[in-house]
Amino acid sequence: MNDTWTRRILSRKELSRKEIQEVCCMLLDEKNTLETKAEFLRALHYRGETPGEIASFAEVLLEQSINPIPAAIRNAGVFLDVCGTGGDGLGLFNVSTAVMFVAAACGALVVKTGNRGFTSRSGGADVLEALGVNLSIPVWKVPVVLESTGCIFLFAAAYYPAFRAVTAVRRLLSKENIPTVFNFLGPLLNPVRPNYQLVGVANPLLMESYAYILGLLGREAAWVVCGNVESSARVMDEVSIVGQTKVCTLQQDGKRRLLQISPHCFGIATARVNDLLGGNARENACILLDILKGLDCGPRRNMVLANTAAALCVCKIATNLLHGIELASEAINSGEAFLRLQRLIKLSHQ
Repeated sequence: MNDTWTRRILSRKELSRKEIQEVCCMLLDEKNTLETKAEFLRALHYRGETPGEIASFAEVLLEQSINPIPAAIRNAGVFLDVCGTGGDGLGLFNVSTAVMFVAAACGALVVKTGNRGFTSRSGGADVLEALGVNLSIPVWKVPVVLESTGCIFLFAAAYYPAFRAVTAVRRLLSKENIPTVFNFLGPLLNPVRPNYQLVGVANPLLMESYAYILGLLGREAAWVVCGNVESSARVMDEVSIVGQTKVCTLQQDGKRRLLQISPHCFGIATARVNDLLGGNARENACILLDILKGLDCGPRRNMVLANTAAALCVCKIATNLLHGIELASEAINSGEAFLRLQRLIKLSHQ
């Protein structure tokens, strides 16, 4: 069966939704070999995933997810996700994980989902564990924790149990420096299906497609961002304070708009990429603690402020980027952002 899919991919034909359902069954079946899955994912990567295929993968896989938020709460609430596709290879610290706590302190309900690092030394799950967060929060307890903290991290393995079957192949291809469709899918697979989302992508050609897909998945508004890195051709899957950031916005009327922002739009100084580097999970945990405690007032803090400001604009808490910077700064300076982390650690162990 896999030969059929690989030949179809290599013939440059787009897979239909029905075919993608069958492909997902193949990838998630633990009886299929590692090389069988790797062969298909390599072929799909080299041919290039189409927006329609990515949307179909997301829809099919979301049907298998566990949504921890009851429908009554979900329909009444306003939920925000902040995340990136990964794959930029820059080795930055965990920006969106820090943003989760700052945005929550500003009044957003942040539901972030993620896994251990595949394309980085420290994924969101890794750094939160290093900070002392218990990732095994029972599904029934998620609404309680979210109400108290304003933020929650959903460990993908618990909400997509079948994903265990692709962990090994993702690690294999990561060692080959081959990003898979799962890198693109990660930001689309939040089981809560948030209203608002800030997504960073490591390929500017994906921006409009991502915004389109987010609209198909029911987002009311979203920003898809891709930041420049100084004068090089490299990019980051974050709002950049190193150079310009391309943005594709999804409006509430479903329309998409392209724009460009710079560090000056936030009223902050331009940094160098070396100022934003992270390390392993323990090192990144120390970086996040210094930022949230207000001990780090340098470029890393500014990076978190800028990305938080963008997230607050997406979910309408901030009226503009400068207002977002003001709110985010106060959230850190007041100690409220660090308090959110402390609450999450405590409640995750109760």
